[in-house]
Amino acid sequence: MLPSRLVSRLRCAGALSIVCLLTVGCGGSADKKIAVSGSASFDGEPIENGEIEFKPTESGGRPAVGTIVGGKYRISEQFGAKPGNYSVSITARRQTEVQGPGNPYATDAVATEQYIPPKYNANTTLQVDISAASAVHDFQLVSKD
Repeated sequence: MLPSRLVSRLRCAGALSIVCLLTVGCGGSADKKIAVSGSASFDGEPIENGEIEFKPTESGGRPAVGTIVGGKYRISEQFGAKPGNYSVSITARRQTEVQGPGNPYATDAVATEQYIPPKYNANTTLQVDISAASAVHDFQLVSKD
């Protein structure tokens, strides 16, 4: 037979273990980030260089951000999104002019402009649901409504 003091400690350790499991949980699928990928085009042409951001529509979540290259993007699981609803912001810049050779005060810098309309970034209308079954999202943006 075990001494009563040892039995008491075992009961306490068992109860503490159960409380810890209930408090911490098992790290279920709701906590798991999902890799997100897809394509992005503007007026039928792939977005060559840009950025895509998935912002949770519910408070407390963290955004997932990726780079668009050649019309494709992929955000790894490590930096991906948790399952849920997200608003999507897409930005891209393109060269407008080269400054420098004709102006003695200018540098040889390249001027660029943000050419994606605000309805796809600052005032986005894009929304998606991200889940393990729905992690690929393609975006065909247009300049006119």
